Amino acid sequence: MSKSPGPAQMSPDQAIRNEALDVGRSFIVRAPAGSGKTRLLIQRYLALLSCAAEPEEIIAITFTRKAAAEMRERVLAAFASADDPAGDGDGITRAFASAVLARSNERGWHLASNVSRLRIQTIDALNASITRQMPLSSRFGAQPQSVDDAGPLYLQAARMLLSEINVAGTQADDIANLLSHLDNNLAVAETLLAAMLRARDHWLRNLPAMHERDVLESALAAVRASAVAAAAALFPQRARNETLSLARFAAEHLPADKMDAGIVALASVTDWLDDSESTVPGWLALADFLLTQSGAWRKQKGLNKNLGFPTSSDRQEKALLDVAKARMGALLEHLESAPAGSQLAAALDRLRILPPPGYTESQWEILGAIVRLLPRATGFLWMVFGAHAQCDFSEIAQSASRALGTNEAPTDLALAMDYRISHLLVDEFQDTSFAQFELLEKLTRGWVPGDGRTLFLVGDPMQSIYRFREAEVGLFLRAMKFGIGDIPLEPLTLTVNFRSVPGIVDWVNEAFARVMPQSENVAAGQVPYAASEASQPRVVGDRRAVSWYPQFIYPPEPEVEDSELRSAGKTEAQSVIDIIRQARTDMPAGQIALLVRNRNHLTDIVPALRDAGIAFRAIDIDPLQEASVVQDLLVLVRAVLHLGDRIAWLALLRAPCCGITLADLAALTGGADANEGALATDSRTVWELLADDARLSVLTADGRARLSNFRSVMSPILGCRRRVPLRDLVENAWLALHGPACLSGDRELDDAMRMLDLLEAESAAQTGGYDLVDLELLSTRIAKLYAGNQAHTDVAGPLPVQIMTIHKAKGLEFDTVIVPSLHRVPRNEDRSLLAWNEQADPVTGERVLLLAPIREAGTADDGDAIYRFVQLCERERQQHEDVRLLYVAATRAKQKLHLLATVAVKAGVEESQIAAPRAMSLLAALWPVAGPVFTNALADLPSHGELPAIQRTSMAAIAAPRRLRSGFVAPATLPPAAISVAPGLNQPLSRVDFEWAGETARHVGTVVHEFLRQIAEQGLAVWTVERISQSTQLFDLELRRLGVDAADRPDAGRRVATALINTIEDERGRWLLGEQMEAKSEWRLTGHTEGSVVNIAIDRTFVAGDGTRWIIDYKTGEHKGGNLDAFLDNEVLRYRQQLDTYAALLHMYQLSSRQSPIRLGLYFPMLAGWREWRWES
Repeated sequence: MSKSPGPAQMSPDQAIRNEALDVGRSFIVRAPAGSGKTRLLIQRYLALLSCAAEPEEIIAITFTRKAAAEMRERVLAAFASADDPAGDGDGITRAFASAVLARSNERGWHLASNVSRLRIQTIDALNASITRQMPLSSRFGAQPQSVDDAGPLYLQAARMLLSEINVAGTQADDIANLLSHLDNNLAVAETLLAAMLRARDHWLRNLPAMHERDVLESALAAVRASAVAAAAALFPQRARNETLSLARFAAEHLPADKMDAGIVALASVTDWLDDSESTVPGWLALADFLLTQSGAWRKQKGLNKNLGFPTSSDRQEKALLDVAKARMGALLEHLESAPAGSQLAAALDRLRILPPPGYTESQWEILGAIVRLLPRATGFLWMVFGAHAQCDFSEIAQSASRALGTNEAPTDLALAMDYRISHLLVDEFQDTSFAQFELLEKLTRGWVPGDGRTLFLVGDPMQSIYRFREAEVGLFLRAMKFGIGDIPLEPLTLTVNFRSVPGIVDWVNEAFARVMPQSENVAAGQVPYAASEASQPRVVGDRRAVSWYPQFIYPPEPEVEDSELRSAGKTEAQSVIDIIRQARTDMPAGQIALLVRNRNHLTDIVPALRDAGIAFRAIDIDPLQEASVVQDLLVLVRAVLHLGDRIAWLALLRAPCCGITLADLAALTGGADANEGALATDSRTVWELLADDARLSVLTADGRARLSNFRSVMSPILGCRRRVPLRDLVENAWLALHGPACLSGDRELDDAMRMLDLLEAESAAQTGGYDLVDLELLSTRIAKLYAGNQAHTDVAGPLPVQIMTIHKAKGLEFDTVIVPSLHRVPRNEDRSLLAWNEQADPVTGERVLLLAPIREAGTADDGDAIYRFVQLCERERQQHEDVRLLYVAATRAKQKLHLLATVAVKAGVEESQIAAPRAMSLLAALWPVAGPVFTNALADLPSHGELPAIQRTSMAAIAAPRRLRSGFVAPATLPPAAISVAPGLNQPLSRVDFEWAGETARHVGTVVHEFLRQIAEQGLAVWTVERISQSTQLFDLELRRLGVDAADRPDAGRRVATALINTIEDERGRWLLGEQMEAKSEWRLTGHTEGSVVNIAIDRTFVAGDGTRWIIDYKTGEHKGGNLDAFLDNEVLRYRQQLDTYAALLHMYQLSSRQSPIRLGLYFPMLAGWREWRWES
């Protein structure tokens, strides 16, 4: 954390900080990086508590659970050190904390021990609490579970919408038009609609305007007029007549084949062009006349006959032509050297990409279809949310807003909250979305200045980097100007940086003042730079706090390819290693962070760190899907599910656990054509080929041995498909094939377990656990996960290097920060079904909406001028955010900042030139600052001709694939607390549960088990009888996925509801599902007992208050006879051996650190029945 100023160390901006603690006024505080924002927020919170009537009337809102927990911990720490002058923190904080404790004692709050009265929470938690209080107004009823990744739900809603193409009505025609526009690519349509549902927070509020053609076309006209006005305002008055004169001259001297040039339109123009939209064609002609295609000012030496400046062999005519050319050269030089010359060139160039003033009929037709379909898609999404009892955070926010009503008709809850809440504090306000901003407006509805209620917003718009999460930096700027609702906010700006040494602060001030916008623009998201001053004293060497590491490549051709820039990665990786080693020498106890824009920028660096033996901790960096063990397991899943998936079967045979060579694979699957003698492919499945002795006879001895073992393992596996849980099936196959023996360490084993857990969860969601209907959903979920984050080191040593994305580093600080690969560009943004952008009308200041439908499939990228322009506007907003992302990276550093980038050098006639960085790279954003550094570094290098050129056709070395040795034998015994490698499938692959029952009864049990798990994990408080009764549609959906006939589902659903209600109304059932120590539900273990490998799933286990370990198994059977006790006693005899096995495994692995006594129990949800016994080892 940034060091706080003590009583004797007052910061230069202390007067501003003191003003922010005036609890009678509302403020918005701009707090640059390292300025002690959190400390100020806590001081304000404590100041309010010290004079509050009740602590609950003050709500502090953060955007992450981590930030809320940190703020709560720091408040409690302030309480702990309130009366200790030598304690942590500064005198101001201690003084306020002491006053709060006095107030707490006076009013009986007991805050130090009654932390729940401190209302410090995330914005999502606040939204959820509002929707719970008004279930009908929020349209939720029972509170759904909010999920971080609602991607599958968006896709399901999109598919439901598209399935309506067969339902007569307008929506069917609109769907047909949309699919036709997308070349009838259903998968693309689903993906695009799902993406729109994810981003609905941005477009839902604009939906009414999207139907109004005149409104949208007036926005296009306003943009055109604004662009012309900008160019007209910048054009020098003294140059206007000369420009028109030379334009007329050029128009008159164009060759015959160039008479269609735009400049011809100026041949008869005598008066200067005004700034109205109607003069756009004339201004476009001027832009082409004065600028090159790249947007630079033309040069006199580049003037030729095609531009209206020909030459002549006639001496007199040539003299006149030379005079005109000289005049044109002087004009161009005058325009370029004018104070606003570069801005004028940019304004003229922008005219070239202006959208047309209106839509074509075909554009409007498809736009209308999309706009009509979106509300319906949103309706389907609401149905999906209800069916799954899940939703995204955006839906929670929108529902909270609905629960508070409107300005004209506030709800009772809104009025009650208006009474209960007196003060709102919001942290990281620059990350606010439109829905969150609207919530604040509603919460402060009716507040007036001076009524004792205050709003306190703190953040830094220069650190707004979460557009992809719907954050809108313009809302911060808007609040600074206009306040929120009826509450004006006094703007304050902190200026002192407590984090970084002066050398870093100076560099940040100088660099970002140049690359951030010079003026503020709310609609465009432009945030000007606000300078800071360092609180730390200057020392010798400050100027060396920031270091550049330029690297150059010399491509053989003028155009630089991405692969050539990436090829320099190994050299850059070595530079990173050198920096880390030097940093550890200079600051042995210092923290080092490696920050990247994208994870794939670490391709060369991470392996180099491993090879160098440098310990590191990667935070969400290594995608789980790229782990070889996960790829092998996914191939195994595909092979088990589909005998005809040839690629999966061949990949499985090539996996390390099988190890078949390419030569043996070719011999197994290929064949000789009798007529041509050519190699042909056998059409049989790979599994069928494995049973062909003639085909096997041509393999090597090693290949035959490996395939013989493979067949012996897979034969019983395939025989159990869809009869036992898919996770059990795949895990048993992997163990029997000696999969764990192919792993290189615990980290890969953890990855394998995560993959198997995910397989279990996804198969349970799709079919109750026995199958996978949609493999793509599993692949999508895997793609969103990351491999284990543990440090890659086995020895004691320096602190591991922290590796993370710049976004993950937000709010953190490190002694040394390294930012490599600034030259790399992110992947191209996916297309959007609608492109939209909000602009500010230059006259009224009102926001206008620019909207365009996705271009038709098969058309060129620039085929739709409106779509292209809107995308350009969004790209410019992204470029502003790129600069802010760089600011966040640079300001994480306390002592040293290291920047690395690679550029291409192009050979010139006189001297080599540095190629401009790739657009959208961070280096391009920083090039006004970095350019001179690279130019000087290039000049200091030896002759470039001595350096080797990058070779484009080089082949990377391919490592031999890893595989088990032939005849591998697994260990005979199982080491404690390790997973055994099974010598074979000695245990029958079957479950005791439900096998005796009918199919429907078994599926009812599966659904009951799943919902009992959810109740245990989510808590009994949110699962009421009412919620269960309202979940019949969800039960029906789960039963349908499991294949239960439509005629049987109503009764099956009632049985599920009965079991769940019985459980939560039964005292013992509530004890089983309630909060317990070391509690786990549906806990899977693999172990070794009585000479065999077994896989178990424990329905519920926990340690009770008396130290007893309980192992519970749910039994969903029913009993309609007369003697219930006899039935329950018989069930104990039936399942005792199963539960004893569970207890033996738990005891063997000593999973309970206290060696607890173990008791076993059978619970019968249908009967609220119970049997228990003590396990004897």
